[in-house]
Amino acid sequence: MCKFKWRKQVLSEDWPLLLEADPSKGMVEIYLEQSDILEVREQKELIGILVLKSNDIQTSEIMNLSVREDCRQKGIGRKLIEQALAFGRTKNDRKIMIATGTTSLSALLLYQKCGFRVEAVERDYFTQHYAEILIENGVVLRDRLILSQEI
Repeated sequence: MCKFKWRKQVLSEDWPLLLEADPSKGMVEIYLEQSDILEVREQKELIGILVLKSNDIQTSEIMNLSVREDCRQKGIGRKLIEQALAFGRTKNDRKIMIATGTTSLSALLLYQKCGFRVEAVERDYFTQHYAEILIENGVVLRDRLILSQEI
């Protein structure tokens, strides 16, 4: 049985999952300070994480979402997103945003299945904000999609 829990502090065991979703530790450290963290554990083992940052009074953004590889395809990512939407409602958010690479096909499908819609494309985001070239699904990752959902 999975147990979900919100917290503020970052634990050392979070880093493998955080860096799987965003390979820049510096970028992750910047948004972690202003975010809430939702963990999911199974038998006390961390199997998933979501980072939710308040952008302004009525908008929050899912900055990081990762599920341990051996626990994927079990609905855990969807449950993390549902919990984030519910948490946003308790804070009176009107919109939740999430961004992903244009080559992140499985993530993009998940977000759309959860009701998110493409709002904008940031051309060359990854080539301008990351020192290393990122390759995903055999394609150089250049552009970032911004998706949102009214809640």
